[in-house]
Amino acid sequence: PKSTAARGELTVLNHLTFPAHGFLTPGRRFTVLAKYSNATVTDDLAPDIRGVALRLFEPGTEGPHGGLGELMMSAGECSFNRTAATFRGYLAGGRERDAVFENAPHLHQALWDVIRAPVPYADYAYYSQAPLCLAAADGTMWLVRFRLLGSDRHPDPGVYDPGGRRYPPDPPEYLPRDCGDNRPATFLHDELRARLAGPGVDHLLQLQLHPATGTPADEIALDSSLRWPGECEWHDVARLRLTAEADQALADGRPALNPANAPEGLGIALA
Repeated sequence: PKSTAARGELTVLNHLTFPAHGFLTPGRRFTVLAKYSNATVTDDLAPDIRGVALRLFEPGTEGPHGGLGELMMSAGECSFNRTAATFRGYLAGGRERDAVFENAPHLHQALWDVIRAPVPYADYAYYSQAPLCLAAADGTMWLVRFRLLGSDRHPDPGVYDPGGRRYPPDPPEYLPRDCGDNRPATFLHDELRARLAGPGVDHLLQLQLHPATGTPADEIALDSSLRWPGECEWHDVARLRLTAEADQALADGRPALNPANAPEGLGIALA
């Protein structure tokens, strides 16, 4: 399978440690459709980018269209695709690709950081990577990143060691699985579906805030390839409980990516 869809509930915690926001109010509940997937490979045991997309609905209103918003996240805290020029240079290959990393050496680590060895989908930590903009109820403006911690709350599971490789292979080639791993190619999806049919899947949603100051510091904070400083701590937001497999068609609807459908006070940060 290319992806596995799950259904459950997201419950905002009663005690929050970040500025009040009209969408993320204490105790609020959302129906959630979650879709877990690999980015490129059909063999779950091959290293790859792992991702999850969450679509939020008012309870009882879920469907293939509409929704209150969508949050797309990938394993790995940062993304090397910080600008369109970076992406274009990487796709060009050859000397243009090399120049991307010569001009910004830290991008090489960010490139490999999103490639993850196979661990259960429910155990990865997923990050929104690109900052959004959050307007708090008190009028203060913030840049915000989200992460979804797995069942063991580890912030960085499935780290992959590329060895001497400079770049991941270009599609349709892909990184090979470990030669001694004889599990089926659908193992991660099978394992996730078994959890959904049994004890269920639990995640913790967190957010990280960075002040939006209107100064050049904002440009640095908007760079998706850079981690924010330690004083930008992670705050617990909500618990996600997934208890059943969902109809794939419901999870595949994507209208909530339209910025006009973003919740009030939470939207795209324009660089």
